[in-house]
Amino acid sequence: MDILLENGDLALNCDGTPKTVSDMEQHFQQIALAMKIPRGCFVYNRGMGIGEQTLSERMSDTVEMLLNENFVSSKIYVKINEISEVQEGRKIDFTVITDSSQNDSEVIING
Repeated sequence: MDILLENGDLALNCDGTPKTVSDMEQHFQQIALAMKIPRGCFVYNRGMGIGEQTLSERMSDTVEMLLNENFVSSKIYVKINEISEVQEGRKIDFTVITDSSQNDSEVIING
């Protein structure tokens, strides 16, 4: 279980307690964070993140490799389906594969 982040801040319930996510939604959130954090900038885990300069269509294999390095202990595998340029920045379409399921998601990284 993890705390839900919305627009870079904690998401709160109406009683002021933090909203939580778990299972696949938690994986999606962690992967989106790893894509947004420049590699080496998270003080508690210098290996986390991939760096925005890596997020290009021709680098999808590198992005996939770096993400999977981040999540090897979580026993999930991230497959990058497509990285494309959109008006808001870069859109990364990915699939999260676990022992029991396979789910698709996407994230937009502001450019």
